[in-house]
Amino acid sequence: MSDDFAATLSAARFERYLRWADGDRARALDLYALNTRVSEALYTPLQTLEVTLRNRMHAVLTEEAHERWFDQDGFLKIRRLPRQVE
Repeated sequence: MSDDFAATLSAARFERYLRWADGDRARALDLYALNTRVSEALYTPLQTLEVTLRNRMHAVLTEEAHERWFDQDGFLKIRRLPRQVE
């Protein structure tokens, strides 16, 4: 990554990488790139976890209550949630 790329990041965002790299800009850019690679590597497992957890919660709540457990009066307390569920 180049200094030009670093210039496109917000100062606040790049500052944390500079601190971790003891002020070494090249090392900070390497750390930023490493963070991107780690994030990419974790995307699929986290996405899978989110979907399987949500499906399991639905299965358990369906077993305990009924198929449309989320339609119970007062369950979805935030006004926009019923619309999002639909």
